[in-house]
Amino acid sequence: MKHLLVKQARALAFSLILLAVTSAGPAAAEVIRSFDADIKLRKDCTLDVTETIKMDFESASRHGILRWIPCRFRRRLGSYSVDLKVASVSDETGQPYKYTVSRLGDDINLRIGDPDRTVSGMHLYRISYTVRHAINFFDNEPEVYWNVTGNESPFATDWVSARFHPPAGVRLSDIQSTCFVGPPGSTRRGATSRKGDTIVFTARALKPAEGLTIVARLPAGSVVKPSPWQEFLWFWQDWWPLMAFPAGTCGLLFGVWWNTGRDQGGGKPVSVEWNPPKDITPAEAGTLVDESCDMTDIVSTVIDLAARGFLKIKEVGAGANFLFLSNKDYQFTKVAAPAEEEAKLLAHEKLFLSGLFRAGENVRLLSDLKYKFYRDLPAIRDSIYDRVVEKHYFLTRPDQVRSSFQCVGVTLMVVGLLFFVLSQTALAGGTFLSGLIIRLSARAMPARTGEGSKKLHELLSFQRYVRLTEKKRIEVLAKDDPAIFGRLLPFAMVLGVADKWAEAFHDLLSQPPDWYQPAGYGPGYVFSPGGFVHDLGGAMNTMGSTFGSGPPPTSSSSGAGGGFSGFGGGGFSGGGFGGGGTGSW
Repeated sequence: MKHLLVKQARALAFSLILLAVTSAGPAAAEVIRSFDADIKLRKDCTLDVTETIKMDFESASRHGILRWIPCRFRRRLGSYSVDLKVASVSDETGQPYKYTVSRLGDDINLRIGDPDRTVSGMHLYRISYTVRHAINFFDNEPEVYWNVTGNESPFATDWVSARFHPPAGVRLSDIQSTCFVGPPGSTRRGATSRKGDTIVFTARALKPAEGLTIVARLPAGSVVKPSPWQEFLWFWQDWWPLMAFPAGTCGLLFGVWWNTGRDQGGGKPVSVEWNPPKDITPAEAGTLVDESCDMTDIVSTVIDLAARGFLKIKEVGAGANFLFLSNKDYQFTKVAAPAEEEAKLLAHEKLFLSGLFRAGENVRLLSDLKYKFYRDLPAIRDSIYDRVVEKHYFLTRPDQVRSSFQCVGVTLMVVGLLFFVLSQTALAGGTFLSGLIIRLSARAMPARTGEGSKKLHELLSFQRYVRLTEKKRIEVLAKDDPAIFGRLLPFAMVLGVADKWAEAFHDLLSQPPDWYQPAGYGPGYVFSPGGFVHDLGGAMNTMGSTFGSGPPPTSSSSGAGGGFSGFGGGGFSGGGFGGGGTGSW
């Protein structure tokens, strides 16, 4: 964002200066009389650049000049940086000027002159700097593609020249060279000549926002390519946010999880317990096990209420009310329970019953709840979450913990996309990946308390019992408690062992629980615990889809990878490295 604001401010300043220059007449028009650049390519791929700028302020009163040169460029796959260091700034006699160097956005900015005095008329500024990481390679052939003057100057330039010195031992006849003149994208060629061991590029009468760009392709072996280590350092310089941000995020998240996201008192071996805890409902149990109150946990409340005698469930034909690929509908009948049992109902159970049966109703079809019951779900879910916190199974509601991390993660992902729009590719990638990691880690961040871990251990012990139990043990339990199959079935469902629970009762039961009447129940009906659990599982799926179905939507009528090359790929003014512009202050 800062980079974008800088560009916008510079564009505004450029427009104002250009307006002033073109409207003030000859007496006040500043102009660059000459811009001469001396560019030497070292064997180690370093460029030594000396710019000699003759600035005619004419009658204008100025402190000096501004010179800005980009050091970060946009490539097809992201950003690419060069290392530019200013060595000196002096006048024609070699006397140093006062100057400051700053980094603003993608540019190195030089402010040359004394803020305590003003100048006018003709002045010469000689700027020397070195540039690393500014050579492209094509089939091992090094290429210098350098924007000498930049295309952002608000002043006209009478004369531009650039002298290119290749490394020692490279013959000029082996170098392909050309130059381009004009605004950005121009393919108009400038003049190129060879003098001694130097290639000279020239242009004259440049208008504001026009520049000179030179291209020199040297034979392979003319310079020493950077080492893999140096390439890695340059790559790291350009792309470190893409690696450092996610790594730092992982480290920070691990620290947060270690301190607040681990279960207290966890890690105990799972024993075998034939009965689930007595002081927990199936909905609370399912929420405690996976730290999430999903639809299976909520629907288990219907089965649990039926098993405890508050309602009965009957399969009926779907008729015209086709329910989510099911050919069955379900009838709920409210049963008057003793007052002492009614008093034991928890908040989420009362909300469930009031959602099933409106005032004065005792019978309700599941199909009647389609597009209606969804309004009751948020309050039921909140009540279950609040309950597991009240019972000190969690210090904080796990859904709120997850939401907090997901919110931070999504926010960072959006910021990453914004950076991408602003062409800050490495920063965009690093920020987006950090946000994605935070979002994906949200499920691991809720933590159970010591009491919650203890209760989880008891539930997992019952789960293990169901998986490992022996037939003889089940026979004893069924004899002592004939209703145990239906009573504990909701717990087996939320723990994912309903099929094993039904298998354990095979040949032990001949009738379904008294709270559930399957379709076709009557004389000649053959009951199978496995078939019953399968049908009940389908019923729960249909109930979950129906309970969660909102109103149908209303219809609407609205309908370092690549580089720069001046040869083969087609060159143009303003491309390559270098660039920027020259102004005054």
